[in-house]
Amino acid sequence: MSIKEDKFIFAGNRFFVLEEMYNLGIKPVAIFCVKNSFLESELVSRGISYEAIENKGWLIDRLSELNFNWFVSSGLPIILPISRLKEGTNKQFINIHPSYLPDLKGVDPVPGAILYGKDSGATCHFMDDGIDSGKIIHQIKIPYQPEFTADLLYQLSFEAEKKVFRKAFERNFRIATDQVSGENDLYYTFREADLIIDFQRDDWEIVRQVRAFNTRSKKARFRIRDEVIKTTGVQVYNTEGFEALYGSFGPNEVVLKYADTILVKRQSSYMLFQNLEGDTSKIYVGEKLLQ
Repeated sequence: MSIKEDKFIFAGNRFFVLEEMYNLGIKPVAIFCVKNSFLESELVSRGISYEAIENKGWLIDRLSELNFNWFVSSGLPIILPISRLKEGTNKQFINIHPSYLPDLKGVDPVPGAILYGKDSGATCHFMDDGIDSGKIIHQIKIPYQPEFTADLLYQLSFEAEKKVFRKAFERNFRIATDQVSGENDLYYTFREADLIIDFQRDDWEIVRQVRAFNTRSKKARFRIRDEVIKTTGVQVYNTEGFEALYGSFGPNEVVLKYADTILVKRQSSYMLFQNLEGDTSKIYVGEKLLQ
């Protein structure tokens, strides 16, 4: 019997892996969807039936009731009791995670890869009772590039997720390797504090921060008195050509302001912040930025 004839369930908040399942001729017997997610909007627009996840207990009960061979997770923000759900059954649980495991476990590996200058990618792995910790079936690495922004890396990771699922399916979900954690592996889940720009930090730490959070839902930011200013664009220039114009300004002072852009003098460089959001009328040339 072909694995394609097995019964599959899909759960999560992203559509990409589910789309690849359909491309492979797999029609899940049930789809469990995170409410108000990208997956839900895609399912509604395509007229595909699904069940909205009410809570963790509800999902565990539904999985205990259903008859299936394979549970496929992509973007499911719930830690399931896998041992309990598998007990006495032949059910198998796999997850597709947007990082090159075991590095960057956690909810937000894509911005984490940019924030810390790490390789990224996608991994299809068996689920166990831990977090992103099961045996690896297939994975793809996306080597770090300083030019990466979150919006681009998310799209690259989503494409990688589709490809690792296809490869895993084609090899009948055979285990390729165990996960062996290294001392430099990170766990990253977003915190609101990660958005706050500290102008006392190194230029390239700030650059990675802005690029890691350049998506619509987040955006790096700093405060001017009672106004929060958000930014999604940043560039660094050396002092050549600038010092004759702005040499009298001190570090972290705004030396130029136009449209939705400011130029800030640093210790030995100049940083251009673009796509500013907020009341920029409160930003003055000569103002010193701290946060």
